[in-house]
Amino acid sequence: MEDQLYALLQKLIIKNNINLSREELKLQVLTHPSYPSLHAVKGVLNHFNIPNLALRVPINEEVFSQLPKCFLAMVNYEGESLVLVEKQKGTVNITFQNKKKTSFTIAQFLSSWNGIVIAIEKDETILEEKKNYTTALHWGGVLLVVFGGLFLLKDLSILGLAFIVLSLIGLLVSYFIIKQDLGLQNSATHRLCNLSEQVSCNAVLQSPGAKIFGVFKLSDSSVIYFSSILIFAIVAQLSYLPATGVFSLTSILSLPVLIYSIYYQKLVVKKWCPLCLGIGGVLALQAVLVFTLKGYDEILALDFKTIGLFLLATLIVSSLVKTVIDFAKDKIALKTIKVEHLKFKNNFTLFNAIYQQNGRLNTSYPIPGEIVLGNKNAPVELVLVTSPFCSYCKQAHRDIEQILQTSKNRVKIIVRFIVDPSKKESDLYKLVSQLLYLYHTQGEAKTIMALDLLYGPASNPKQWIENQTITYNDVYNKTMELQKQWATENGINFTPALYLNDRQFPKEYNRTDIVPFLEDFIENYAQEKEAKVSMIHTSVA
Repeated sequence: MEDQLYALLQKLIIKNNINLSREELKLQVLTHPSYPSLHAVKGVLNHFNIPNLALRVPINEEVFSQLPKCFLAMVNYEGESLVLVEKQKGTVNITFQNKKKTSFTIAQFLSSWNGIVIAIEKDETILEEKKNYTTALHWGGVLLVVFGGLFLLKDLSILGLAFIVLSLIGLLVSYFIIKQDLGLQNSATHRLCNLSEQVSCNAVLQSPGAKIFGVFKLSDSSVIYFSSILIFAIVAQLSYLPATGVFSLTSILSLPVLIYSIYYQKLVVKKWCPLCLGIGGVLALQAVLVFTLKGYDEILALDFKTIGLFLLATLIVSSLVKTVIDFAKDKIALKTIKVEHLKFKNNFTLFNAIYQQNGRLNTSYPIPGEIVLGNKNAPVELVLVTSPFCSYCKQAHRDIEQILQTSKNRVKIIVRFIVDPSKKESDLYKLVSQLLYLYHTQGEAKTIMALDLLYGPASNPKQWIENQTITYNDVYNKTMELQKQWATENGINFTPALYLNDRQFPKEYNRTDIVPFLEDFIENYAQEKEAKVSMIHTSVA
């Protein structure tokens, strides 16, 4: 069943006119290390760089009136639960995680609300998605296919048209059976398949008897059956071949399968599958039509060409269906593995254990004048040792840029270069001198633009140097001396290298993997700081 926390968060994002990939959103929710807590919701919003607030506020009408029109809140209503709140005139519409909806008066909501709110803040940098015509084109295409099909099949008999309409219905029900069989059911089919103790689609579909002749699953067989009829009907119409005989023959041959299905559900599994009964109902109606309209008379007129065409259509459809279903199964299996992998990878305890195994730097000290990006006072510090002439550093720069975009206010990024200050004629010395000049005279934004040029896919550092008026300064020279001294003292002689709070960043992780752990690092930093203060007070006492 679709994850409920994801569905609630997705609605909040849609209500705020923010366009995100549903698959990526769901993946980030399910694999967040704090899932399914409120911390996971905030973490996912931070991951997508969506401005948000999560706090406990006073419970009164004045505060409530100042909250956004739509937000998430914790309420005590038939138990504590996270809900989606939508403010209307005089009423509050509530959507629960199980998709149940109800309406409260403002007073009723305030009495059940505990004051916790998670909301998306309006940000001028986020452009609201403009209406497009994708949906209109989609339905236009569907209508075109439908009218085209009706025009193509306009000369069919009443039996033929009715048979095709029922086959379309059967194909739709078969689609839901396959989704149920693959574990992709939605809330509607989930409720339908679990109406009572005597109803269970999974019990029927997953049982050994759900396979015809022990080989073909009911879900696969029904799709193949109805698809073959539809494709055969179109090809037969184009070839001016009679189709009624084939419809009648296949309908009569399907009756034993219908009888077996009902017998198996009633007496063997002793559970009913509403979707399977839906397929049975379609087959029964087709049989009734055949006997009512005497379609069986057409069976005797069948020739080998017509039968061969139907068998060919069935063979082609069978191959396509098997390929598509096998692909879907592999995709679901890979998705499950990916979720489990990311759950393991996003576990802060494991990350921290590997991180702590890396020894601290021999010496660590602030270097005046160097390039510092992000929040200068952030407790999480990343030191990137890099060189614009290093091809491997390009990816490192892109990773750092991504971290800045998603977590600029929560992290400090120091860019350090290993430059020999005695070689003032070298291209690297000139380049770093100019970068330091840009940083100190034109600010962080201009420096980032220059770094983007130097580390971009089509970068040419030498050409960049030629286009600049290099500015030399003893202060910049001193900065480079201290950076070189720091690298020498710590045995750093390669680029790129990344250090997190005085320890080497774990090689087992990608650089951008730090983002989900920032809150944990900040919390750890606060705890360590508090512990140090406590130790100082203890020693003084």
